[in-house]
Amino acid sequence: MDSRELGSVFQSLDKSCTGFLTVQQLQDFLQQVFYITLSTNQIEAAFKQVCGSRSKGVTIDTFEDVLCELDRRQNTEEQAYWDFQALDITGANRISLRDAQLLFKEYHGDSFSVKTWQDFLKSRRNPNADICFDEISLWLCNIPVGVGATEDEFRMEEDRSLSSQNSYWEDALSTSRSIQEDQLSREKSEMEYVTSTYWGAQRKLDRWKKLGLKAMLLDEDADIDDMIPPTQISDHVTVTDVAEAIDQKYKCLRELVLVELSSLVAVTDDEKSDLFQQLLYDTEQFRRRGSLNEMVLSIPEAKLLTESSLPALMGPPQFRGSRNTETDELRTLRTSQTPEKDIRKIIEKRMFEGAVSFGDFLVDLETRYSAEKSANRIDMDQSENYSHMPVFCKLMRQLMLIKGENSFMSASITAGLAEREQQYSGDGEYSWDRCRSERLAKAQIKKRNLQGKNSRVQKEALDEVELQIAGHMDLVMEFISQITKKHTLEKEALLSALDNRQDCGNAQEQMKQLCTHYRTWRSSSVTDASAWHKIIPQAVGLLYRKWVERLTSQGVPVTESLISCCLLTDLQLRQEEEFHCTLQKLLDKPNSTTDILRNENRALVFSHYENIAYIVFGETEVSTEEKEYIQALEKKYDSLREHIIVMALQLTMNWKSMSQDEKKNAVLKRKREEKKMRTKDELAEMERLVGHKHKHLPLRVFVGEEKHEFESRLQKGSMSDESADGGQKPLNLLADLIPRYENEQDHVLNWLRSRDTKGMSLRMKKMKIIHLVLEKFCIDMELDFEVAGLRLGLVERISAVLKEGRHNTDQHRQSQLAKRRTYLRRRRVMQGEEYVKPTVNKSIPVSGDIMGWQMTYLKEVVLRHLEEQEVLLNCLQDESLEELLEPAAMMTAGEREQRLMELRDKRSKLDLKKQGDREENLSILEEATAIGAIQKQVGLQGSSGVQKVSLEEVTVAVLRDLQDSQDKELATVLYGLANMDEMTIEEKVKKERDARRMASSDNVLFCLTQCKEDETEAELITVVDKKYDMLQNRLLVDTVISYIGPTEWKTWSASQKQQKLDALKSEVEDFLKKGNSPGLRQVIGDTIGMETVSGLMGVNRQVFRAWLTQKLEAACDISDPEKAITPRNADPFSDLRHRLDQDKDWLHSYLRGEHGNFPSWWDKSVLAVKIWRETWLASEDSSFIFAALTSGLLERPHPKKKPVLNTDRDRYLRLAKNRLEMIQTQKKAGREKEPADVIIQDKNKTALMESLLKILERTHQQEREMFVSMLTREGSTSHQAKLPTQQQRRAKLKKLQTERTRVRGETRRNHEILQAGTEIKSEECLCWLSFHREGDKITQMDVHHYLLGDLLYHQNCMVETFLISLSDKGELTSPSERIRGVRRLQGEVRRLQQDYREKWTESR
Repeated sequence: MDSRELGSVFQSLDKSCTGFLTVQQLQDFLQQVFYITLSTNQIEAAFKQVCGSRSKGVTIDTFEDVLCELDRRQNTEEQAYWDFQALDITGANRISLRDAQLLFKEYHGDSFSVKTWQDFLKSRRNPNADICFDEISLWLCNIPVGVGATEDEFRMEEDRSLSSQNSYWEDALSTSRSIQEDQLSREKSEMEYVTSTYWGAQRKLDRWKKLGLKAMLLDEDADIDDMIPPTQISDHVTVTDVAEAIDQKYKCLRELVLVELSSLVAVTDDEKSDLFQQLLYDTEQFRRRGSLNEMVLSIPEAKLLTESSLPALMGPPQFRGSRNTETDELRTLRTSQTPEKDIRKIIEKRMFEGAVSFGDFLVDLETRYSAEKSANRIDMDQSENYSHMPVFCKLMRQLMLIKGENSFMSASITAGLAEREQQYSGDGEYSWDRCRSERLAKAQIKKRNLQGKNSRVQKEALDEVELQIAGHMDLVMEFISQITKKHTLEKEALLSALDNRQDCGNAQEQMKQLCTHYRTWRSSSVTDASAWHKIIPQAVGLLYRKWVERLTSQGVPVTESLISCCLLTDLQLRQEEEFHCTLQKLLDKPNSTTDILRNENRALVFSHYENIAYIVFGETEVSTEEKEYIQALEKKYDSLREHIIVMALQLTMNWKSMSQDEKKNAVLKRKREEKKMRTKDELAEMERLVGHKHKHLPLRVFVGEEKHEFESRLQKGSMSDESADGGQKPLNLLADLIPRYENEQDHVLNWLRSRDTKGMSLRMKKMKIIHLVLEKFCIDMELDFEVAGLRLGLVERISAVLKEGRHNTDQHRQSQLAKRRTYLRRRRVMQGEEYVKPTVNKSIPVSGDIMGWQMTYLKEVVLRHLEEQEVLLNCLQDESLEELLEPAAMMTAGEREQRLMELRDKRSKLDLKKQGDREENLSILEEATAIGAIQKQVGLQGSSGVQKVSLEEVTVAVLRDLQDSQDKELATVLYGLANMDEMTIEEKVKKERDARRMASSDNVLFCLTQCKEDETEAELITVVDKKYDMLQNRLLVDTVISYIGPTEWKTWSASQKQQKLDALKSEVEDFLKKGNSPGLRQVIGDTIGMETVSGLMGVNRQVFRAWLTQKLEAACDISDPEKAITPRNADPFSDLRHRLDQDKDWLHSYLRGEHGNFPSWWDKSVLAVKIWRETWLASEDSSFIFAALTSGLLERPHPKKKPVLNTDRDRYLRLAKNRLEMIQTQKKAGREKEPADVIIQDKNKTALMESLLKILERTHQQEREMFVSMLTREGSTSHQAKLPTQQQRRAKLKKLQTERTRVRGETRRNHEILQAGTEIKSEECLCWLSFHREGDKITQMDVHHYLLGDLLYHQNCMVETFLISLSDKGELTSPSERIRGVRRLQGEVRRLQQDYREKWTESR
C-alpha cells in the first residue's frame, strides 16, 4: 500500500478531521479490515513506542509506522502463545517464574534486561506466583529497557526467581494447611454440637414417652450427657432406618406414577408441574386419612388406564406371609412337558393383560407398602437375633435403582426384581422374572436411543483417607453405590458392543480363544483393560449367534431387538445374582468390607465388565478354594515348559560348559520371552524358542490324550485307543501346551463346580491336588524332556492300570519310555558321568498336615522306583553280565525257574540292615538279572519268531516290565491313600525311606523272578474284590429289608429285588466316590444298629499276622491288637472300602516277599482258595452281621497250639448262637438227603482245592448237627457225667478217648462214647462258666453255645492245618512237578469224598 492509499485510509478513519486517530479507532480498523484482535494494551504500547507518550494520537505521518509495529506485535504474540502452551505441561494455563524468564530471554535475545524483568515482577500483585499468558504477552512484545544482561547475570536472576518461588509455595502450603485445619475444627465442633443436640433431644423424647411430660420438662441440660452417643452413628441400622427406607422406596414409586399421569393429561411443562403437585397433594391427603382406596377415583385423571397391573410388573412380594404362586404355576407347566415356546406365550400374555387404572395402581402400591412394613415388623418381633442390615441394604439398592429410571413401569419392574434373589441360568430358561427383565431391557434400550449413547456414570477412585475414618454403614452404602454404578456401566458397554458386534467363523473354537485371551488379561493386569475391551464385540457377536440358534430351535420368531433384550436380560439377572452373593459375603465377614469395596471400585474405574465376561464365557473368576487347584496345575505346566526350554537350549548352546548360574539365567530369559509371546498370542513365534529340530514335534506324541478325553471314556467304560490328534492341529511344543493347559483348567474347574464334587468330602476333593503335585514331581525328577513327557502322560492315566489296563498307545509309550531310559543311561555311562540319586526335601510334615504326609509318601514311592530302575539297568548294562549269561543260557527252563525260586527264598532270609546282607542282596539281583534276561530273551524269540534278540532289546523289555509293576504299585497307593490316617502314612513313609536306604529293590527281584504260570496280582485282587462285593451286597439287601420289612421282601420277584438293589448300589457308590459319610449313614439307617465293621470283623490280616509273630517270639505277654486301634467314625460302607484297601495293600507287599519268604506257586494258590472260602461261607449266612463275623474269623487262621484273640472268642460264641438256631430250625423243618459231590476231573488246581474245601465243610456241617443233637438230647446228663472233681472228669475223658481209638470201626459203640464225652464236657463247661462268671446265672443253653463255639474254632483250625499241609508238600517249580501236584489234589478229593459218604451213612 503506497503513501497515497494510506492517506486515503487515514482520512476515512479521521471522520471528525482532528488530524489524528485514537486507540479505539485503530482497534476497530484492525478488526474490521484485517480481522486482527489485538488487545487495547498492545495498541496503546505500540502508539507510545512510535509516537511518544505525549502525543495526542496517531498522525498521518506516523500511521504507517504504527501499523508496522502492530503487525510485529501480532506475530510476536501468536508465536509466544504457542511457546507458552508448550511450557504449560499441566494444562492449568500457568507457567513457573523460571519458564517465564526463559521466554523473556528467548524473545528479547541479547537485549534481555534484568531491569525489564524486575519491572515485570513488580507490576504483578503477587510476584512469586505462577504466570498466565495474559500477564506476560505484553512484556514479551515490548522493547526491553536497560542494559542487556550478561550470561552470569541471567543465571543469578534465574536462581533468585527459583528460590523466591519455592519460598512462596512453602508459605502457601502452610497457609492452606492452617485453613484446612481450621475448617476441620469448625466442622468437628458443628458435628459434636449436632450430635449432642440430637442425643439430648432423643433423651428428652424417651423421658417424655416413658415418664411423662413433667419428667421431660424437669430434665436439666446438665443431665443430657448421661446418654453417651456411640463413637460412630453410622455403624448400626435401626428399625427407624428400615422404616424410612421403605417409605422412601414407595414414595419414589408413587411420584413416578403421578409424573406419568401428569404427562398423559397435561400439555405444557408448566401444566405438568402444576398438575403433578396437585395430584401429589391429593394423594398424600387421602393416605393420611386412610381413605385412598375410596377417594382416589374421585380424581378425574386417576381413571386413566396403565399398561399393566402392579403385581404383573413387580411380581410376588418376598416377605413373610406371601406365597410365590408364579413358581408353582411354572413348575406345573414344566411338569406337564409344555413346550418352551408355549410357556413363553403364556407368561407374556399374563404379563401384558389385566391393565388397571392409575388409581387402582396407587391403591395396590399402598397395599404392598403396608404389607411390607407389617412383615418387617413381624420378622423383628419373632426373631431374637434379627438383623436389620440385610433388609436395609437391599432397600437402599432398590431406592438407587428406582431413582435411575424415568418411568414408573421400569421402576416397578426394577424394584420387584431387586426384592427377590435372582438366579442366572446360562440356558436362558424362561420364567416370570425373566419376562419382566426382558421388558425392562426393552425399556432401557428405548431410553438409551432417545437420550443418547454417552455414558453418564462417573468413575472416581476412592479416597483412602475417607475409607479409614468411615463407619461400617458408610462403607456398606458406598459399596451399594459402587456396584450399582458398575452394573449401569456394564449395561452401557453391552449395548455398545451389540451395536458394533462382529460375526466370527468357527463359534466354538473362537469362543475358546477369546476366553483364553480374557483369562490371560485377568491374570496379568487389572488396571489396563484395553485388551479385554477389544474382544468384547467379538464375544458378544458369538453370544448373539448362540441366542439366535437357541430361539430358532424353540420356534420363537427372531428379531434383532429380541436378541438384544435377551442378552441384556442375561446381564441383569447375573448382576442381581452377583449383588446378593457379594452382599452376603460382606455381611458374613464385616472385616472384609473395605477390601470388597476396593474391588468394586477398581472394577468400576478400570471398566472390567466382569458380568459381561460371565454371561459370555461362563464363570471365569476362580474362587479362593479353586485357586489352590489352579496353582497346582500351573506349577505342573511351568515345569513341563521349563523342560522344553532346557531341551532347546541344550541344542543351541554349549550347555555342558556353562555354569549353573549361566544356565539358570539362560532359562529365565527364555521363559520371559515365552511368557511375553503367550500374552500377545504369538504362538507361531514360539517355534524360534523350541528350535528347528523339535519345531514340528507334536506334544501329544509324548504326553498322549488330554485328561478330559481319557476320563470321559473311562466313565463310559470304554478303554479303546485314543484318537491320533484330538481334533487340534499341532504348532510347536510350547504353543501346544497352551490349549492343553486351558482344556485341563476347564476340566478341573468344571469338576470342582459340578454337583457331584460339591457333595464330596474335603479330603476326597484334595486328592485332585495330590494327583497334580505328583504329576509335577514326576516331571521334575526327569532331566530329559522326552522321558518327562512320556512319564507325565502315563501318570495322568495311571487309574486305568487297576481297571481295564492301558490302551495300545500307552503300552507303546511305556516301551518308548523304557527304550529312552536305557539309551540315556548307556550314554551317561559312556560319557563317564556318575549317577546322582534324586533327592527331595526330607523335612517331616507337621502333625495334622494330612496332605503333606500324603505327598511325602508318594514322593518316597516315586524316588524308590527311580532307584530300582537304576539298579536294574546297572545289572543289565554291566560288562560282567556276560559271564553270568552263558551258564544261565545252558540251563533248561525248569532249572532256571527252580533257581529263581531259590534266589527268592535266599533273599527273603537276608537282614538288609547289615552291610554284608546288602552286598549279598546285590549278588542275588545280579544272578537273577542274568537268568531273567535269558528267560525274557527266550520269550521274545518265541513270540516274535526272530532267531536272535539283542541284549539291548531284552534290557528294554525287562525295564518295561519293571515300569508296569511299579505303575501298579503306585496306582494301588493312590487308590487307598484317601482312606489312610496320618499314623498309617507316617509308618509307610518310614518304611519307604528304610527301603531306599537299604537298597532292597523288591520290585526288581519280583519282576525278575515272576513265573509265567504264577497267580498274578490282578487275579488275587479280583478274588478279594469279589469278597467285599459280596459283603456290600449283603449289607444292601439287609438295608432294603429294613426299609420294607422281611414279609414284603419275600413277596417281591427276583427282578424287583435286583432293580432295587442296583439303584441303592448306584447311590452308595456315588456317596463313596464323594466321601459323603453322613449320606451313607443316612442310607443305611438302623440296619445294623450300633454295630461297626471293625467290631464285627476284627483286625485285618496284616495287623493279626504282625501280632501273632510278636506273640510267638516275645517272652512277655502282648496286648490284644484291637485295643490299640482307634475306631473309625465312619459308615459301614466306607469301613468296608477302607478294609478292602488295607487287604490290597497287604496282598501287594506279601507277593513281593515283604512279610517273609516269597510266596511259591502253591502258596499263592492256597491264598486264593482261602479268600474264596471266606467269601463262600460268608455268603451262606442269612444277614450281613453274621457274614461279617464269619469272614473276619476266617481271615485269622488258627493252626493248632496258636493263640487266639480274646475278642475272637466272643465272636465265636456269637456265631455259635446263630448256628445253633439254624440247626434247630432246619431240624424242625425236616432234613433232606444232600446230593453227592461232583468230582472235578479237570487239572485246574484252584477248582480242585475248592472241591476239597466244600467236602470238608459238609463234613463239618454234619459234625455240628451231630454235636447239637448230643447236647440237646433229653436226659443227656447221666450219673456218669456228675463227677465231683475236675481231675476225675479229665481222667474219664482220657479213658473215653483211648477206648474210642480202639473201637473206631464200631459205629454204635463210637456214638455212645461220643455221647458220654459230650455229657462230661458239658458238666465241665458248666462248672468253669459258673466259676468265671460269678454272680451270673449260667443256663444249659449257655453251655451249648460255648461248646459249639469251641467246635467252630477247632474246625477252622483243622482246615487251616489241611491247607498248610498242601503248601508244605515240597516246592513244585517245574511243570512236571506241578502236574503231579494237581494229581495229588485229585486223590485227596476222592479220599475225602469217600470219607464223607461213610460218615453220612453212619450218621443216618
